[in-house]
Amino acid sequence: MPATAGCVAGSTPATRDCGLTSDLDARRASRREEATLDTLSPREIQSRIRSGATVAELVDDTGMDQAAIERFSGPPLAERAWVSEQARACVVRPGTEDLETLVRRDVRDSIDDLRWDSWRRPDGRWTVVAALGEDSPISTWVYDPRSRSVQPDDAASHRLASEDVVVPLRSTTSTVSLPRDEATPARVHDEDAHASDDETDGAHDAAGGADSDDVDVPAPSPAEAARGKSRKGRRASVPRWDEILFGAGQSDT
Repeated sequence: MPATAGCVAGSTPATRDCGLTSDLDARRASRREEATLDTLSPREIQSRIRSGATVAELVDDTGMDQAAIERFSGPPLAERAWVSEQARACVVRPGTEDLETLVRRDVRDSIDDLRWDSWRRPDGRWTVVAALGEDSPISTWVYDPRSRSVQPDDAASHRLASEDVVVPLRSTTSTVSLPRDEATPARVHDEDAHASDDETDGAHDAAGGADSDDVDVPAPSPAEAARGKSRKGRRASVPRWDEILFGAGQSDT
């Protein structure tokens, strides 16, 4: 039998008694650990820590060994830290700052003391707390991992959420500049519009000039011009006395 701590190797009864005592101590320690785990299972430990309990609170509530609780506390504590980080990146209202920026601006004189924590609620959402130090919460929020949104949960958070701190939004519409050859029709259209305006003004001037002495007479057609020339070339005939007496068009009898 190998020598145990505090015992001398040998085959004396005292040696055998020392080894037996060590085995009994190990078995008692094992039974205490099993009894502790039966009192609060690893799943229950993690569930309670995920819901906001601390290791010290579980030790006080159950009388369990602190090392046994700390053995299973790592995963839920890491989850709580990760959820609070996700919540801090959420925008409180559309067009406003994210949660972390909002709170940091509110406690800008004590940023070094700012602490974040979160724990799971019975409805599946998470409570997120901003605190100065360990025991000085300054605002409480509710984070919904399904919609990735945060809502105020106390008077301080409602005050922060209602402040009109607007962050300029990036424009969703981009300005498209047309190439020169595509922009030319617009300029041509403008020039046509100016030309039509000039023509309209000219028409108004012509209409207004109708009352003046200068009247534009239409030019005669070629046929009318020819008839005018033929009439102009003939001498006007003087009617005879009998035509005046008896009427024009009667022949001599």
